[in-house]
Amino acid sequence: MINDYLEGGLKIIDVTSFNKSHKATWIKEYQDNENCSKWKVLFNLELRNCGGKTEFKGTLIKKISIP
Repeated sequence: MINDYLEGGLKIIDVTSFNKSHKATWIKEYQDNENCSKWKVLFNLELRNCGGKTEFKGTLIKKISIP
């Protein structure tokens, strides 16, 4: 259904991809320190039990190249 008309589709948006990208923007907005929205206060209360903002920081280690 997401394909072009010529390929037998209806050119409908891929809802799964749209939802994933939308959720990614929420994380970006959440980490913005200038954003003081009410939803952030509620979200912080919920996240307090599982680590808070550190849950979104990740545990990737930057690879250091030695010359």
